[in-house]
Amino acid sequence: MILHIQYLSRLFRKVIVVSFSLRITNGDLDASTNVLGVVIGIEKLTQDLSLWLRERFGIDRFHPNYGSTLDNYIGNVIDTISQHELEVETRRVLSLYQQIQYIALQRNPGKYSLDELLDRVDEIKCQLSYDIVNINVKFTTAHGTPGVVNQIVGI
Repeated sequence: MILHIQYLSRLFRKVIVVSFSLRITNGDLDASTNVLGVVIGIEKLTQDLSLWLRERFGIDRFHPNYGSTLDNYIGNVIDTISQHELEVETRRVLSLYQQIQYIALQRNPGKYSLDELLDRVDEIKCQLSYDIVNINVKFTTAHGTPGVVNQIVGI
């Protein structure tokens, strides 16, 4: 028993620092328990992508390209052109996220797990109604794990 405890104590002294975010539920920090929730891996990636798609473009003065213009399509004419523009905007946001991940990975490669790195976007489906934009993104992480983000932007 003592051998196992000594081995575990040596093992846990080597703490691996990974990228994490605080869990967000319904647009606010998850405080369902006395401890704030934390997301890592593919759950962090999914939350990050959802936030990037939901956030209004240009809202952050320190990161002027952050966010999307998806809310601008609410109330517009619904046709194949607007559907295509929604897909292009979604790809722009995901591409920018991927570029920022790449820069951060070059600076500190040991900080990121393969499950939180966006490898490719497999499919984007956009639905536009008069008061809601629904974006469904299927992606694959660098670890090969498939993921889905379903983001609804509305009034």
